[in-house]
Amino acid sequence: MRSRYCAYIKSNITYLLKTWHPDTRPARSTLKNLDQIDWLGLKIMACEAGQINDETGTVEFVATCSQQGRLDQFHEVSHFVKSRGRWFYLEGEIKH
Repeated sequence: MRSRYCAYIKSNITYLLKTWHPDTRPARSTLKNLDQIDWLGLKIMACEAGQINDETGTVEFVATCSQQGRLDQFHEVSHFVKSRGRWFYLEGEIKH
């Protein structure tokens, strides 16, 4: 989770796509405006599973950012799955 957040900060689209599960991976073009977002912080709210012997895991987080001068927060529960010993982001549920 933290490595993906860092990739968003650096607009590292290659890393984001590489760590996104192939079944849910978006087209590269949908991530092209990442450099227009100023990421200000990440707070991990909860984690479930995701340890070395697990095959799945979830992370609930709140990410704060500024976009076009407007402060915003993303509250999500992210679902991860392990495949061939590597963790992949599968999908997220936006919390309101």
